[in-house]
Amino acid sequence: MKPPTLAESQAARIVAAHTNCLTEQLDPGGGAVQLPDYELRDAYQKRIGVLEVTSVVASDILSFNASRRKLDFSSDQLRCTWFVVMTS
Repeated sequence: MKPPTLAESQAARIVAAHTNCLTEQLDPGGGAVQLPDYELRDAYQKRIGVLEVTSVVASDILSFNASRRKLDFSSDQLRCTWFVVMTS
């Protein structure tokens, strides 16, 4: 299994911290079948969802999203924007 990227592991920690879910890496990387990055389980080990982490690096999309939310992209410390999209 491939090690998770930094963004994937950070996202898993953030989701786990805010949902009290346990996370388990699913995607071994490559292969014919694409899997979500993580499985989310409750305290009883019941599967309650999955987590897929996708990075967007297109500057026009990042700029649009920043202006939409009135963020200031002039900061040297601003590296990325996080969006969490959840489905039932």
